[in-house]
Amino acid sequence: MKTKYSLSQSPFYKLSTKKKLAQLLGQPLADLQALAKSNGNYNVYTLLPKSKLSHPYFVKKERQVQEVRPHLKTVHTRILNLLKRIKTPTYLHSATKGKSYKTNAESHLNRNALYKVDIKSFYESISFGRIYHFFHEIMKCNEDVAHLLTRLCAYQRNLPTGSCISPLLSYWTNVTMFDDLYIFSRAHGLTMTLYVDDLTFSGNEISKRTCFEIDKIIAGYGYKPHKQKQYSTKKTKIVTGLALCNDRLDIPNKRRGKIRVLLEAISQEKDAAKKEKLCNSLVGMTYEAAQFNLRYAQIIAKKVRKKCPCARQHITI
Repeated sequence: MKTKYSLSQSPFYKLSTKKKLAQLLGQPLADLQALAKSNGNYNVYTLLPKSKLSHPYFVKKERQVQEVRPHLKTVHTRILNLLKRIKTPTYLHSATKGKSYKTNAESHLNRNALYKVDIKSFYESISFGRIYHFFHEIMKCNEDVAHLLTRLCAYQRNLPTGSCISPLLSYWTNVTMFDDLYIFSRAHGLTMTLYVDDLTFSGNEISKRTCFEIDKIIAGYGYKPHKQKQYSTKKTKIVTGLALCNDRLDIPNKRRGKIRVLLEAISQEKDAAKKEKLCNSLVGMTYEAAQFNLRYAQIIAKKVRKKCPCARQHITI
């Protein structure tokens, strides 16, 4: 990827005509306008997750997906590649090269206090108007250019759940709110990170009043704070699916529980094909665990070799 630049250096910035937009996106203007008006740009369905097991650890909620169809996907990919070239703040760990859920969690090691909050129905709450505001007020695009870009990026009146563009565009459409939260956190001596809509704040201490003020900022932008969790001691904390154990990361107890349940299920499964699928899942979870707790992963790998003959050649921890 090319060297990143400031927002004002983006080719989107102060884009004045739809013709220039078409050239930038590498598509005929007539095609872009047709896509913006089309009702057939998405495959819309309810995703019913296939649980490996009926145990509560493995049961997932169904979710609505708006999957982008190929022609519009090409446009979304081009827009995403251009947005990726804009510098983002250090607090953003999603949709950012070199960062991940791991770096997000690492930012909060060795902290006594921690507060987590996410935003309820985040993508669905990012309206047509919020997307338009980004392109028109922040990117300074001409009105008709901003409107066309918004029509191309939005599913009906909201941000689509199944587009490659949504994780990064969800940040940019809310950059003012996230910057306000960052300024607030700095003023109170806190570290803040953002992973899509998962906000985490940590420091030596965080009062209930501070948590209330964080929620108030979020609510002030028309969103609903959700799944708030406050930690006020050095006990283990969970951030983006990882356990913070003072100065190191580990897999959380729930993940260990899933591995234990899988091992038990494999021992009882008689169907060879089903057994192999469970074994392959366990191998994947064991490799993930090895990134954070090698000794534990080696113990599990030994059990995998014993219980899963079909997976022996696939695990070398």
